[in-house]
Amino acid sequence: MANIELDGANKKIKVDSGDLTFDVPGDIILDADGADLVFADGGTNILKITNSSSDVVLQPQVDAKDIIFKQYDGTEVAKIDDDGSFKVANSTLGISQSSSDVIIKPLTDAKDIIFQQYDGTAVATVEDNGTLNIPASKLAIGGTAVTSTAAELNILDGVTATAAEINLIDGGTARGTTAIADGDGVLINDAGTMRQTTVETLKTYIGGAGLVQTGRTIISSDTAGIYLDDIFSTTYTNYIVLIRNMTPVSDEDDFRFRVNVSGTQKSTSEYIYMTEFLDTGGGSQGHESSASDTEIKLAHDVDNESWKGGYNAIMHVSTHLSDASNRAAFVMSGTASYIGDSGIGYVSHFGGNYADSDRAAVTGLDFYYNSGSIARGEITCYGVTIV
Repeated sequence: MANIELDGANKKIKVDSGDLTFDVPGDIILDADGADLVFADGGTNILKITNSSSDVVLQPQVDAKDIIFKQYDGTEVAKIDDDGSFKVANSTLGISQSSSDVIIKPLTDAKDIIFQQYDGTAVATVEDNGTLNIPASKLAIGGTAVTSTAAELNILDGVTATAAEINLIDGGTARGTTAIADGDGVLINDAGTMRQTTVETLKTYIGGAGLVQTGRTIISSDTAGIYLDDIFSTTYTNYIVLIRNMTPVSDEDDFRFRVNVSGTQKSTSEYIYMTEFLDTGGGSQGHESSASDTEIKLAHDVDNESWKGGYNAIMHVSTHLSDASNRAAFVMSGTASYIGDSGIGYVSHFGGNYADSDRAAVTGLDFYYNSGSIARGEITCYGVTIV
C-alpha cells in the first residue's frame, strides 16, 4: 500500500508510488486564486491554464512545442502549432494569420477545400488550381438565387464599359449635344445582335441626298477675309457653299474669292469666270467676265449698311479634284442677291473654274472684299451625298 504524505510546510500532497485518484461523489473543483493552473511532469512545467479577465488561456510551458488534440485511438485530429497556425486532421488543413489576414489552406499538395452541408452535399469547393466551384443551384446574392449559366456569365468577360456607358442603353431621358461627324459610330440591333456601324453607312442606307457640314466660319468684327481650308476632300465630289450676310467694312465694295490648295491661296492667272447682274431698281443688266484672271469676282458695289443684309449666295461646287488631262481642278456655279449702290438691289448668276497648272486638288476657299475688311457674315460648306 502506497503512503500518502501531507507536507503542510511545503504545501504538498506526496504519494511514494503509483497513481493518485480523487474519487468523490460530486465534482472536483480546482480553485486557484492566483489565476493559474500549472501541469508539470517530473518537476518540469508542461501546460498552464490561466484566467485572463475570464478568458481561458491554454499555454504550453516548453518552447517550440504544440498543443495536440487526438481521438481515443490516438489519431491526431487537430493541432495548435508552435508557429501560431491551427492545423486540422493530421496537419491536412492550416488556419493561420498574416498581417491580421486569416489564411486557410490545405497542408497537403494537390488537395481541395470542400464545404459541405450536414448531409454531405458539397456547396462549394476551392480547387487546387485556385478555382472556386459553386454548383449553379447553390449560388445566391443577397438571398436571391443566381440562375445564369457559366456561358451567360462569361459574356461579361472582356467587357470594359463603364456604368454610365451601359446606362445609355437603359433608355434614360438625358440628351447630349455631341456633334456628329464622319467616322462616328452608331449602335444597331442586327436581328437581335448588337453591332456598331458608321454614320456614313447609316446615311447611305437611309438614301437620298444628304448634307454633311465640312466647314463653317462666322465673322462678327472686322476681318481681312474668311479662309475655309480642308473643306474639300475625296469623300464628296459635290459641295454646297452657303454665303450669308457678307457685309463689307468699306461701302460699295467688290466681293471676290480664290481657291486654296493645301493651305496656300492660289493667285495665279488661271481663273475663268462670268457673272451676270440684274439691277432690280433700274432693270438694267450687266456682267463681268474673264478668261484669265487672278481671282473670281462674285459681286460689285455691295453696301455696308448692316440692315441691308450684305451679300448672300448659294454656290454649287461640282468638282474640286485634280485632272491630269484637262487641268480642271475646280468648277462652280451659283446665284446671289445683295443691296448695292444707292439701295439698288441686285441678283446675279455666276459660274467659273480654276485650272491649276500643277493639277493639284483644291482643298479650300478664301473670301474677301477688294478694298477693305469683312464687317460681319457667315460661310458654311456642306458635302453632298447623292444615292
